[in-house]
Amino acid sequence: MRGIEEEGPDAGQVRSRTILALDRLGHQVFSPLPGGYDLQRWTNNLNSLLDDYERRIGPDQLPPGFRKAREDALMLLRPVDTSSLDAQIEKLGREETEESRKKSEERALLESRIRKARVEQESCSKELETERGKLAAAEKENREKGFFGRLLEGTQRTDELKAKVGDLERKLKIINDEVAKLRESLAGLAAKPSAGEAGTTDPAEIDRLVSERTEKLQLAKERELATMAIAELIARSEVKSGIENGQQVPT
Repeated sequence: MRGIEEEGPDAGQVRSRTILALDRLGHQVFSPLPGGYDLQRWTNNLNSLLDDYERRIGPDQLPPGFRKAREDALMLLRPVDTSSLDAQIEKLGREETEESRKKSEERALLESRIRKARVEQESCSKELETERGKLAAAEKENREKGFFGRLLEGTQRTDELKAKVGDLERKLKIINDEVAKLRESLAGLAAKPSAGEAGTTDPAEIDRLVSERTEKLQLAKERELATMAIAELIARSEVKSGIENGQQVPT
């Protein structure tokens, strides 16, 4: 019986297809969504590919060191411990939620105070308008009375109305100032950035940690090195195809 040392076309095709598939696997991206494409599915695909390669090439024609390279590749792909990152993300998430809750409560309180102040403002404005009308009428009436009429009752009446108008004007000014300050506080709260202030959570930090976690879970470099090592081993090997020792090599 004679062996054929040169590579047969079928074995060459199997080798080429396997190398291309390994390259694709080495650059696949995991899904960040729960239940998406992950390390377990990727490892299953790698094992299926290599099982198919072994079956088609045959155990006697596997490249030297192939099994060890396969084991070494799978050793690189152990699940990543992200518990520290998870704890940080969860902590910052709770802080962000608490800050959002406090901000909402503060906004609701300011809006409530503004509504109450506006009611008082409107009521005071109407009352002031009424009292000003009474004062104007009283002053007109005084002008129409003689000197003794004004002396007996007109002056006292107008003085009382002037005093009341003055009180209402001062009260209205206080209310107007309060409304203005409350509106300013509300506007400041709406424009308040979440980052860069003491005691606030920086959303950019959460995004950075999530990105770091996602990148860590990708095992991108490890997967690329693992598949590349096997692909290079296959590419360097002299795959035998055809009849060896009188037996047909499965393809």
